[in-house]
Amino acid sequence: MTDNVKNRPILIIDDEKHAILSLKLTLKTAFSIKNIVGCEDVFKADDFLKENEPLLVLLDIGMPGITGDKFLNVIKERYPAVPVIMVTAEVELETAIGCMKSGAFDYISKPVNKERLLSSVRKAIDFRTKELEVEALRSTISNPLSEVPEEFSHIVTSDPKMLSNFRYLQSVTKSNAPILISGETGTGKELFAEGIHNVFGAKTPFVCCNVAGLDDQLFSDTLFGHVKGAFTGANGDRKGLVESANGGVLFLDEIGDLSTASQIKLLRLLQEQEYTPLGADKPKKCNVKIILATHINLKEKMNGGEFRSDLFYRLNTHTVHLPPLRERHNDLQLLLIHFIESACKNFSKPQAECDPAVVALLKSYSFPGNVRELKAMVDDVVARHEKGKITQDQFVDKIPTAKNSNATNLPSCETQDWSDSLKYWETLPTFDIAKNLLVREAMRRSSQNQSVAAKLIGISRQALGQWIRRHNEEEK
Repeated sequence: MTDNVKNRPILIIDDEKHAILSLKLTLKTAFSIKNIVGCEDVFKADDFLKENEPLLVLLDIGMPGITGDKFLNVIKERYPAVPVIMVTAEVELETAIGCMKSGAFDYISKPVNKERLLSSVRKAIDFRTKELEVEALRSTISNPLSEVPEEFSHIVTSDPKMLSNFRYLQSVTKSNAPILISGETGTGKELFAEGIHNVFGAKTPFVCCNVAGLDDQLFSDTLFGHVKGAFTGANGDRKGLVESANGGVLFLDEIGDLSTASQIKLLRLLQEQEYTPLGADKPKKCNVKIILATHINLKEKMNGGEFRSDLFYRLNTHTVHLPPLRERHNDLQLLLIHFIESACKNFSKPQAECDPAVVALLKSYSFPGNVRELKAMVDDVVARHEKGKITQDQFVDKIPTAKNSNATNLPSCETQDWSDSLKYWETLPTFDIAKNLLVREAMRRSSQNQSVAAKLIGISRQALGQWIRRHNEEEK
């Protein structure tokens, strides 16, 4: 239990003093929580709530003055995320069900069963803990004092490697040498280029070009422009992207796909800081900061004779590599919150809360399309979402099993060498015990969602359900 959870009080509202003392003793013994406050009337409770946000509330329905079901509305209006467990007599059962519809977390009948109480409180604490983690992450996104420099504030991350890249780029941006950004598709290379442009001077031009698929003439015409009569159809002068970016930043994406002839022209641009428009007699000076990006391993391509070594070493002066999303698990929750809020705004929908358990599901997936794939996934979920919280079930069909995943660069269950995990075991578990351990771990990682757990271990939802029922019957 984190300090943020431990420091928040549990509030018990009951007009019977002995009931408060009994609940306090039970909760202190079970959860080692010392900060438990008891109020014998709703007016004292109301004063307390004006100054304090509790971890959870235990509220007796049969209170004099303002009844518990009515005071529930006061609590939910003031602190909508705080779980409220209603305590009810048998005759108030119908009222308790109505409270559930009004936002109560659970209800417990009197006389209070200790195991039933502890189970409900444990679930409420787990729920609130996850909610508080989400709130902390959301504040991290908008916190101007976070570690993300202002120039890169449009990139959502708290990952140490990403933060290290920010600091490095801040220090080398003023260098005359080019900057090379490498990383898999969808990791945010263009966003990094925009951040470098912000450091360089946000008011200067920022020109982007994806050079993949450009033949040599089109590459030259696109970057360097042409003069009238340079080729058939050249009816006038045309300035290229280098001239358009004059005094600012030129971002060239997918440079690993350039032809050998285009590589030579790019090398000259970088070395001589000049270029010649098609059909022109005199070169022009280049006054731009050049940023290049690739998802291809240029060193491997150079070793294979497909990329010029002189260009490779010229590009290798200032380099950053963006980690794939599967190596940024701590960023998943940040990005999920950010994309949900953005998508709700784009689709003109009320802001939707997301069950924190969704992150457990997303962590089981390798995201071959990285952040771009996550954004597309969230956009589709929000577009289909109608009301209530966004849950794991809305993402399940979008997460392939390891067997069907396209992430060939990540070991799957079939290809991973499990021997290192097993060879240190002094004795091996039986097959039944191993299955039991595997199912329990899958259920833990999926926050008890059977559909998700089944996907994690590569079996059908029905097969998992049958196994759990059979196992529960054997334990009785």
